[in-house]
Amino acid sequence: MLSPSGCNDIADRFSPTDETTFLREVKGNTLSPCFSGIQLMATEILPIPHLSSFSQLSVMKTEKPDRSNDKADNLENREKAIVPSPKFLRKKIVNPKSVNTNINDFRYLSRSKNTLWFFILGVALLVGGIGLWALSRLQEPAPQTADEAAPPRAEAALPVRAVQAVQAPIQAWVFGEGLGRAVRFKHLTFNSRGTITFVKKVNGRDLREGDFVRQGELLALVDRRSSDADLRVQRASLIESQTQVSQAQASLQQAIDDKIGADASLEQAKASLVEAQANFRTTVNDREFAEREYLRRKELYDSGVITRSELDSYETQYKNAIAAIDGAQSQVNSARKQVQSAIAQVSSAQKQVESNAAGVRSAVFGVDRANAQLQKVQVDREDTALVAPFDGAIAHLNIRQGDYWTPEIVQAGSTYDTLIERIPIIVIDPRSFEVEIELPVFQGSQVRPGQRAFIMGDSERSNNNGKTLTNEELMKQAKASGRVFSVSPSVSPGARSVSAIVRIERGNANIFNNERVGVWIAVEEKNNAVVVPWNTLVYRDRIPYIFAVKAGANGERIAEQREVQRGIVGLTLQEIQTNLKPGEWVVTDGKENLVDGAPVDVTIKERGVFEE
Repeated sequence: MLSPSGCNDIADRFSPTDETTFLREVKGNTLSPCFSGIQLMATEILPIPHLSSFSQLSVMKTEKPDRSNDKADNLENREKAIVPSPKFLRKKIVNPKSVNTNINDFRYLSRSKNTLWFFILGVALLVGGIGLWALSRLQEPAPQTADEAAPPRAEAALPVRAVQAVQAPIQAWVFGEGLGRAVRFKHLTFNSRGTITFVKKVNGRDLREGDFVRQGELLALVDRRSSDADLRVQRASLIESQTQVSQAQASLQQAIDDKIGADASLEQAKASLVEAQANFRTTVNDREFAEREYLRRKELYDSGVITRSELDSYETQYKNAIAAIDGAQSQVNSARKQVQSAIAQVSSAQKQVESNAAGVRSAVFGVDRANAQLQKVQVDREDTALVAPFDGAIAHLNIRQGDYWTPEIVQAGSTYDTLIERIPIIVIDPRSFEVEIELPVFQGSQVRPGQRAFIMGDSERSNNNGKTLTNEELMKQAKASGRVFSVSPSVSPGARSVSAIVRIERGNANIFNNERVGVWIAVEEKNNAVVVPWNTLVYRDRIPYIFAVKAGANGERIAEQREVQRGIVGLTLQEIQTNLKPGEWVVTDGKENLVDGAPVDVTIKERGVFEE
């Protein structure tokens, strides 16, 4: 049952145009608790003769009258005509004091006095009904409001799009641009002036760019008649110098032999001197002995012991000994002179040896000088010929047979682009290429030798213009791949960048010399990482979050907000290091409007497919 305030609420729900709905609810006894009040108000605003018709509303059946009965139709139309608008009734119920109870305001009161008694009786019945109704309401529990009685309305699920986290390889990339160039190349140029008299023929035609050549093959010649003459002169000079060396060496050898003979004579003279000196000492000893014997025999003779003849014999021996000393002394003096002569001969021979040795050195220097001149002529002569330095291909060919060449042609080039258009021939080894790139310092600090690199040309990059490449697409579409060969430890003063060189290991045949290419270097890699697309992350207070799709208590899907830790950032993927497992579903589109625990309706699910 409805309270009086409930009646006012019901009245408030109807506008002046909702009279039909209001009548239907009255017929259905929906407003039966409020009917007495409504009837009271009706008596104040409706003509008295119609009061009995209005009273029939409280007992009218919910079924609609038969439309085929004209009488019923007329009754229903009449009932509609006498039912006041709910807005008017609401005003009467809410503020009864505002009701004008002046009987004189009703034009129908003057028709009959009996009508007043019916009115008084109705008021009495109404007051009694209200009292009984109030007593019954006091004995009932407090009624529920419409909002409390209605079941809770389920919160609408937000449509979202989700992907499944997977475990896959991921790489962090650094990008740079540079020129692809052959690791081995040679600029072949003439250093001699002259007319180009020869250019290599290939199958009867002139040499062309792109032709392969073998190491040592003669590719082109400049007129070398002058260099041939210089070569003959220098060869003759070398032969002359070599002859002088031979003569000087022979003289030196003779001087050495003479010195050897002088040395031998000196030794012999020294031996003779030693022998003469020994003989001299012997004669001296003999004289002393003969003198003593003579004096002793003289004493004996004076004593008459011996005869005069015996004394004369000892005297003779004494005199012979004195004479022998003079001869021995002469031999010693002669031997000393021989020694001095031999010493002089040795000294002279030594000087001759030294002189001849200097002559040999001078002759040898002449040979060396002649050899140097010959080599210079030979080099100059070689500069008139261009020879393949290794097995390779002709990258640039800027000469033809009959052209006049002068070294100033190359020197006139101010830039490398101009230079390569002036150098006669450039040979490269097409089997090995490298790319030198310049990187900003903050990126160059991440690059290390040995890191993988992938190379794309202008055509591949044009095909992907405006498209975000995935890691797999990058590796698949790359025309070549390799590894970082070297990283400069210094920053270039002008560009304030770090230089790195990438050596190509696969796809050398796809690279052109001096081709501008883009290089992606994998500065960080992980083979088994939990990855999701970039657009799964949402930042709140600079903290990264994801919304994982979970099952709720009643089987519905809800979004669970999780704080995560980022890992490697790829081209389109992001590694999640915490709070996410492979196979879980993560919201991509629609996450901006989500909160933790919000119900979601996953409209599109991508299982491990990460496309923007």
